[in-house]
Amino acid sequence: MYNILLVGSGQLGSRYLQGLSRFNTDLEIFVVDPNLNALSIAKDRFEKMPKNTFSHEVNYFQNINELGNEFDLGIIATNADVRKKILISLLSQRNIKNFILEKVVFQTIEDFEVIIELLNKGKIKAWINCPRRTMPFFLKLKEEIPDQSIIRMFVKGSNWGLASNTIHMLDLLSFLSDQVHFKFDISNLDKKIYNSKRNSFIEIGGKINFFSNRGDKLELVDEKGKNKPFEIIIEFEKRKIHINQDLGFVKILSKEGLELGASKFVLPMQSEITKQIVKDILVHSDSNLTPFSESFILHQSMIEAFNSHLTKIKGKKVNICPIT
Repeated sequence: MYNILLVGSGQLGSRYLQGLSRFNTDLEIFVVDPNLNALSIAKDRFEKMPKNTFSHEVNYFQNINELGNEFDLGIIATNADVRKKILISLLSQRNIKNFILEKVVFQTIEDFEVIIELLNKGKIKAWINCPRRTMPFFLKLKEEIPDQSIIRMFVKGSNWGLASNTIHMLDLLSFLSDQVHFKFDISNLDKKIYNSKRNSFIEIGGKINFFSNRGDKLELVDEKGKNKPFEIIIEFEKRKIHINQDLGFVKILSKEGLELGASKFVLPMQSEITKQIVKDILVHSDSNLTPFSESFILHQSMIEAFNSHLTKIKGKKVNICPIT
């Protein structure tokens, strides 16, 4: 039997719990959230899942101090602003072999540096949940991209959460291109700050570009207040992959725009992909998710870009990036 710790049972945390219900080995799961309502919703969602022939015992707590000391995996599905505090508490007081961390991981570079030191000291593995690189569609796409191809990615739509989802797109380009160091251009971001759907956090609109040293490009556009579909376009050599995530299709085009093929596109839900991700970590001590150290470099580019933008808007230095 494996012991799994899940910290944070909100919208995403409860989906992790549903995914764990599918696991084909006995699990003891410990769910922690100070919010009783969140715990109740997570419990209800878990109990509505189809029954599994394996035994999954789930325990619900409001306080980390109520937990035992030994865990095979810790999943930290909290907001970014409290994640460092939680990790410091867990890493200093308990033995947890592996971690999956939600993104945005932290709001400052310094938080990353503190946690990297603790993870290295304890020889603990950690991955960041940017799951597109684990999905069959993108794994197959990576295989089809010729070596050394320069990749251009264009992500556009309206009200899709540019600030909170940039790391997903930057991670995907990094995965497809095998590049991790990116410069940025923030000159076309909207000169205002938008409210996030989550209290105490912000959103950003307009256009931002990231560039690798060899010429790969990521262009992100979020046109606030409009009604445009969410699309991802990936170009390399003589191919263009056009993904319309809202309408659920993908087209393969020639460089000239001639349609070469089309198919359905469905982005799997967290509850559907958790089982395999967790199995890889528990059984093989590895994962196709982004390693912590690699995601740190990508987060650093993003945090520096957004902090520079916010500094210009506010007229004073911003060191904490208030996104999650």
